[in-house]
Amino acid sequence: LDAENWGCLVVHDGIGAHRVRDLCESVRGARPDVPIVIAIESGATKLATDVAVAGACAPLFDPDPETLRTVVADRLDRYVRRRTNAEESEILTAMLDGLETPLYAKDTEARHVLLADVRGGLDPEAALGKTDLDIYLDEAPEFARQAYEDDTTVLETETPVLNRDESHGPEGSEHWSRTTKVPWYGSDGQLKGLVGIS
Repeated sequence: LDAENWGCLVVHDGIGAHRVRDLCESVRGARPDVPIVIAIESGATKLATDVAVAGACAPLFDPDPETLRTVVADRLDRYVRRRTNAEESEILTAMLDGLETPLYAKDTEARHVLLADVRGGLDPEAALGKTDLDIYLDEAPEFARQAYEDDTTVLETETPVLNRDESHGPEGSEHWSRTTKVPWYGSDGQLKGLVGIS
């Protein structure tokens, strides 16, 4: 259980029902995300229920070697993907929280879904679910319209806006920004929104 270089536990009920249950509980306590595959003799329904309660994946009744290999490969693949996604999420969070760079992502309706927490910038919690029109219209109407137009252009044409210089705010105390917005696609190739930096 202390080793870090394993990603699936395979147990056969030949070691005894009590030991199988104890092992499942020990693994769940130490490594709650690791899949546990149990090979059980047909008819051992009580043990199947017990190990499911203890955190095992659905038990395999009298699996042939190929079925066992396929199930284990599938569970390992899912485990690796979950770990990779979690690590990538931690990296993204570190970038958004630590770099002081105004990065953001918006959905296909141009609403903020993710936003870096930048000193003096928008409050990420308050901006979620809002478009630039919702956020800036009262304070800087021309900027709000231009920013929203850029968003809709990127989303409708799937063409980036690159290094656009913009100003907003009252004359004499304008804020200048250089903005890049590019389409954001999911793993299936479908447009999910846009990502940008200002």
